Amino acid sequence: MCGALLAVARKCDRLREEFERFVRELDGRPDAKAVRALAARQAMRMTSEAEEARRHAGALREIAGKTSEETIRTRSRAQSRYRKCAAYGRFAEYFVIPFLRGYDDEAVMMTKLCREIAETVAWPSDSCPLVSRGASNYFHFVAEEGEELILAPALAGTTVLPLPDLVHEMAHPVVRDSQRRETILGPWHREDFVIERVIEKLGDGRFGKAAVRHWIDHGFEEIACDIIAAFVAGPAYGWQHVRACWGREGDKSVHEDGDHHPPDSGRFAVIQLALAQVAGEEERAELTEVWNGVVLGGEEGGEADLEGYYPLELMLEFAEEVLRGCVRAGIKPYSDQLPADDPRSRFNDAWKQMRFEPFEFDASERFISES
Repeated sequence: MCGALLAVARKCDRLREEFERFVRELDGRPDAKAVRALAARQAMRMTSEAEEARRHAGALREIAGKTSEETIRTRSRAQSRYRKCAAYGRFAEYFVIPFLRGYDDEAVMMTKLCREIAETVAWPSDSCPLVSRGASNYFHFVAEEGEELILAPALAGTTVLPLPDLVHEMAHPVVRDSQRRETILGPWHREDFVIERVIEKLGDGRFGKAAVRHWIDHGFEEIACDIIAAFVAGPAYGWQHVRACWGREGDKSVHEDGDHHPPDSGRFAVIQLALAQVAGEEERAELTEVWNGVVLGGEEGGEADLEGYYPLELMLEFAEEVLRGCVRAGIKPYSDQLPADDPRSRFNDAWKQMRFEPFEFDASERFISES
């Protein structure tokens, strides 16, 4: 354990050096003050973690060969500190470093876009996550020790089409916020209520208990974020879901961590439920036609295991409560009468142009990526 602590301390040293380099590089950039502050906080964290790891390693050296209740407690504290240092190091290495490396002009634009959306729709949160291009697969929200980051795919920001997914990621901290969960989720914010509803549908056997764990750990949050995103961004969010699922391989989820998400087909159903309140019937019918013909038509196996955890009737019941929660929270819904400068209009106009004027859309996208 002593050697492991010294090794993790050295890793924290290297991470600190990397964060300090980012602090120097970002110094003086007015559009990167928040990101520079993030790097500075992480540098301080790594300094602290390295010192703590070395302190516990020293304590282990002093008790080498001794046996007593105090030495047992010292070893236990050292093991606990090692786990904490290792966890902080993983978060820094896997998420924060890629985030900082991907923070460029497009990342600045996406961060500003999130703030613009928040201001436009009366977003029920006092803060907005920072955005950068650092995801290995798809849009991804991460939170640790007060840091809230959205990692976007490498080419995000060079095209408009995937940007409605930012609203989904923005919704994660809102759904997790202890002061806002009840407003958004209604009775579903209580774990005992979730257990009751899932067990009622699936029974209290091994399968039902596994389903309960998946709903609590992953499912209800993802469903809630889908509903909020569709309510706010309108049909563009539905089209982006279709586009993402269209490109998946066989029965694999579009998400790299697909086992942590409800089945894509169920998610499409709850998105359509939200769109029934904010979008026209004709476009919703077109979405369903494309989904059935292109996405379902190309499925080879489906997501049978997860579909069993998520009865459609239960997903829709929860989705209806979240829609009521959006109204309770005062979130402004999408409308096809929004002004042209509303970011949601830009999302939906881009999707309409892509579907009906593909060559003109291609030309405008090239202009965006080259300018």
